[in-house]
Amino acid sequence: KNHRACTLLGTAHAEGKGVEDKDPEMAQTLLSTSCDAKYADACVAGGNLTMESKRKADIVQAAAFYLQGCEIDPRVGCYELASLHAEGKFPDATDASASEFFQKTCNMDPTRGCYEAAKLMEDGKVEAREGQIESLYNTACEHGHTEACARRQIDLSDRDKKNKK
Repeated sequence: KNHRACTLLGTAHAEGKGVEDKDPEMAQTLLSTSCDAKYADACVAGGNLTMESKRKADIVQAAAFYLQGCEIDPRVGCYELASLHAEGKFPDATDASASEFFQKTCNMDPTRGCYEAAKLMEDGKVEAREGQIESLYNTACEHGHTEACARRQIDLSDRDKKNKK
C-alpha cells in the first residue's frame, strides 16, 4: 500500500543496490504496480528502466509509462514523454506532441518545459502565436533557466535590429 516504498524497492532492484542481486524483472513488477496505483514517480522510474533496452517495442512501452505518469501529475512524466517525441525515438513521435507535453511541463516546471517548448517553436518545428516564444523564454528565465535568459536576449536584440532597419 505504500507505493513510494515499492518504488524505492523497485529502483533498488533495478540498480542492484541494497538488495542481494540486481533483478530487473522484480523492479519492473514493483514499479508497474506502483504506477498502476497512481504513483507518478513509479511511472517515470518504470519508463526509465524500460528505456534501458533501447528496443523499439520497449521505447513504446516506456512512452506509455511516461504518459501514465504525466496524466497523474504533469510535473512527472510529461517532460520525458515530450523528449521522446522531440528526439523522434518512437514510431508515433511528432513535434506537435513534443510541444504539447513540453507546454504541460511548462505549467508545472517552467525551467524545463517552457524553454524546450520555445526552442521547438524558434526552430520552426511547430507554429507559435505572436509573442509566444518570447513569453515562454521569459517564463523559463524568471524561474532561473540561464540559457532561456540568453535566448531571450538574442531574440530581443534581433527584434530591435530588425525594427531599426
